This record gives sequence, C-alpha cells and structure tokens, in this order.
Amino acid sequence: MQQVGAKVETPFLKLDFAGVARVAGAPGQPWVLSADLIRKSPSIPDSTLPEIERSVENFVNQAEIVVDLEDGGAWYTTRIFAVAATAMEIGSPQSIILIGQRSGIPRQFGGWVKPADIVTAFSRRDEKFATVHGRALQYLAHLRAHSADFNYTAAPASSGSPSLFPRYQNYVTQFRTYGDIALIRILVDQMLNPETAAPNEALEKPQQPPWTNVGELERLLEPWLVSDQVNVDRAPKEQVMQVLGSHHDLIASTRNGKFVGMIDVRRVERDIVRQLVERAPA
Repeated sequence: MQQVGAKVETPFLKLDFAGVARVAGAPGQPWVLSADLIRKSPSIPDSTLPEIERSVENFVNQAEIVVDLEDGGAWYTTRIFAVAATAMEIGSPQSIILIGQRSGIPRQFGGWVKPADIVTAFSRRDEKFATVHGRALQYLAHLRAHSADFNYTAAPASSGSPSLFPRYQNYVTQFRTYGDIALIRILVDQMLNPETAAPNEALEKPQQPPWTNVGELERLLEPWLVSDQVNVDRAPKEQVMQVLGSHHDLIASTRNGKFVGMIDVRRVERDIVRQLVERAPA
C-alpha cells in the first residue's frame, strides 16, 4: 500500500481522504479521521433543570447530543428520562450518546441509543415512568389546545369539582415561551410531585437523588445500545473496514476508548463509491 499526501493507494483502489481523513503531524504519525467527517455533537453539561432547559433549546434540529455522566455524580436517571421523552416528542435529536468515567478516565464511550428506546427501557423497569409520561403528554395536549386563550384557566366547569389539569397555570407560561420543549419541565415536575401517586412514591426525591453512571445505563439499555466504534489510532484500512462493517447509520470514533465524535457511515460509503467510479476506466 502506498501513501501519497492525503491518499491511500493499492493496485485496485484509491481512497482519497481529502474529505474523509488526513495525515496528522510529521511522517510516521498515525492517520486520524478528519474533522469534517467526525461530527462534534453538542452536549448537556449536567442534569440541573435550568441547564437542561438551556441545552434543549439548542438541540432542536440536532442529529445527536452527548450526555456526559462523568463519575456518576452528574446526572439523575429521571433527567435522562425527561431529555429522552422530550426528544422523542419534538423529533430531535435522533440519538443520545452516553459517555462517562471508567477507572478514573473521563469521556469513555458507552454507546448511543434512540430516545424512544430510553423511554421504553425506563418504563419497563418502573411503570411509574410510563404513568408520569402519559400525564405529561395529557398536559401538553391541553396546552396546545388552550394556551392561545389568555382567559382560559383550566378551572373546573362547576364549583366544587376538581380541575382535570390543576397545574395548567404552572406550565402555560413556559409553553407559550418554548412550545413543546416545555414538556421537559412538566416531566420533571411530575416526577418530583406526582399527581397520580403519593408523594413518597415520587420518582425523584431531593433527599435521595437518583444518580446514575455509564455502567448502570449500559446494563439497562443493553438491548438497544449501539457500542460500535472506530479507533482513530488504527491504520487507515482498519478504520475504513470498521466503518463499512457497521450495521447502523452512525458509528462512534474513539481514541483509547475516549469519545471523539460521530461518523456518518453512509457518507463514508458514498465517498468510497465515488472514488471507485473515478478510478474506473473511461
């Protein structure tokens, strides 16, 4: 195999890595995937509600987001669920990437998963997640139907009757400001103070924070979690074979297990096909 500039040539195939890979540093240094192929996905720093809400505004229309679980003291399970359920409702991001600390080493790749699969996994583990999710969606539908009417209060039709949506006024300002993204606040509120269960059955208790880590989520999400990865320190041919061997549209790039970014598998395939066509005799 001959390496020329940003190309890898064999007697049968020329791979032009101008848009796919680049030579790093001086001769003898390993090849790495280029920045234009590795997507630097946005991340949510931690699971405090204000931070999540700020981040959620930005991840609309993002293909994926990164959740860094750090050493197990950065994210509640309930907030993971709220992010996933909101992403599922608004349609983005399509994937959530889980990273965290292992053996003291940060940003170790755990895998990526679709938001709907996180919702399924949590709801199967504890039906209270499904109950809260259903109630939050009821509120969201009611807000969609009535929030434009500033005279509407969700008060009962007759005095003495309980309101079907007693927290409507708590959520309506958020909905008018952020639209469907307000679902995340509704979910967190309902997990802290459930309407459909006793307070001691709340999914999130401030005195007992439900922290989680990358290992725990790997076990919970195992049937759905995609852990395929490309080691960017490997030889170019090995990198290409790892990408082409993936059965998914995305594959993670890592260095010594540390997450670098996401690779669009179809883009690599198109680039290789293009170069084969260019190489073919006229």
